[in-house]
Amino acid sequence: SIYRCVTVQTYPLLAVFQSSIDHILQVVANLPSQTIPNPQSNVLVQATKKERHLHYLPLTRSHVLQYCVKFILTGLKKHIFSKQPCPDLDQAVGHAMTLIQYDWPAEESLAVKLLERIRRNRSFSYKLFRSYIVNVDLLEEFMYFSTDQGGCLALDIVSSSHHTR
Repeated sequence: SIYRCVTVQTYPLLAVFQSSIDHILQVVANLPSQTIPNPQSNVLVQATKKERHLHYLPLTRSHVLQYCVKFILTGLKKHIFSKQPCPDLDQAVGHAMTLIQYDWPAEESLAVKLLERIRRNRSFSYKLFRSYIVNVDLLEEFMYFSTDQGGCLALDIVSSSHHTR
């Protein structure tokens, strides 16, 4: 609904990111289930910090979902790249990796930054990896991380329910 979209817009100003996420989930749950191809990667215009803009968004599932994904990614990026210690960094990076796949390759530059963050930390743990990371480019990077040339990073990306006996 319009109210929910407006509410999603105003909560970040109040620094209530979790409430924004709750509203986004409600918006996505109420979207029509029409099948439309993925939107073009440039459907959403990124405003600079100094400018405000009004953007009209087609009321289709793919366009609204893309907008919601970008909104969540904005919050995750602030969390991941903040100067404050981040106790759940791997979880936030994993969620961001999952979401950037929706608008790939437009989000490839963010993927590079996230992968660099993982490389600097020398380890990564994301139990949902196997279920949600499906992009071939990302999978290749993680395979490379596990090699000698890639730094032999400590990767914990297989949940205990997926271990073979």
